Amino acid sequence: MDPDSGFLLVTRALDREEQAEYQLQVTLETQDGRVLWGPQLVLVHVKDENDQVPRFSQAIYRAHLSRDTRPGIPFLFLEASDWDEPGTANSDLRFHVLSQTPAQPSPDMFQLEPRLGALALSPK
Repeated sequence: MDPDSGFLLVTRALDREEQAEYQLQVTLETQDGRVLWGPQLVLVHVKDENDQVPRFSQAIYRAHLSRDTRPGIPFLFLEASDWDEPGTANSDLRFHVLSQTPAQPSPDMFQLEPRLGALALSPK
């Protein structure tokens, strides 16, 4: 704490994933050390930065489909996690199909539910 301004200063960068909150006990003292007020609890919440890369739970997902696989019924669920603060935009994950190889018989053969990661054949 800066003795003249009373500002709390950090001595190193803070990372919410390492420590999300700090509790400080602060007193108000005269220059000769006489306590005028305190101790006072100060809670410091570390703001989350979008600094974590989302990770899939598997390196490769495999699915084996038969001819009678029904369109619109999920046959595979993708899972991913993010270490940013839960319930914030930084940890809000959405799934999207970027490409399909081969593109035949239809370039949009698959549909992927963005929030659940449910992969299904697209209805015709």
